[in-house]
Amino acid sequence: MLGSLNGSTHQTLKAKAKAKAKAKAKAKAKAKAKAKAEATATAEADAKAHAHAHAQAKAQ
Repeated sequence: MLGSLNGSTHQTLKAKAKAKAKAKAKAKAKAKAKAKAEATATAEADAKAHAHAHAQAKAQ
């Protein structure tokens, strides 16, 4: 009885650890994607502001 119980507990722990690692990797990928999207948005905003500044300088 105890042996089989131990075995299933080990399997459960193994499965839980695997799920935890998977969730951690997913969260990491999500954070990376978010950072990339923010960096892209910032770069685009900077480029627009830069182009706008150039257009204003030319207009003067």
